[in-house]
Amino acid sequence: MRDGVARIANGSLAGSTLTLDAALRYVMQFTGLPLHDALPMVTSVPAEALRLTGIKGTLAPMADADIVLLDRDLSVKMTIVGGRVVYQKEQA
Repeated sequence: MRDGVARIANGSLAGSTLTLDAALRYVMQFTGLPLHDALPMVTSVPAEALRLTGIKGTLAPMADADIVLLDRDLSVKMTIVGGRVVYQKEQA
């Protein structure tokens, strides 16, 4: 990654650097949708498209314990993967 652009070794673009929290904020900003309508766009809808319904994109028994906790500004405060904290924002 250099200057916000992801590239592979030969210089070709590797993909997007857009994070899900940023995507959620953009969707809400540009559509005016409230959180409860925009949230499925970054959770259950992609899980369904990948045929991972009931495993990803949901908080339910037998689903993976993958959770992102957001603050009021929709910035990541904590990330939990498989039930284990893998990221926690430092307190100011």
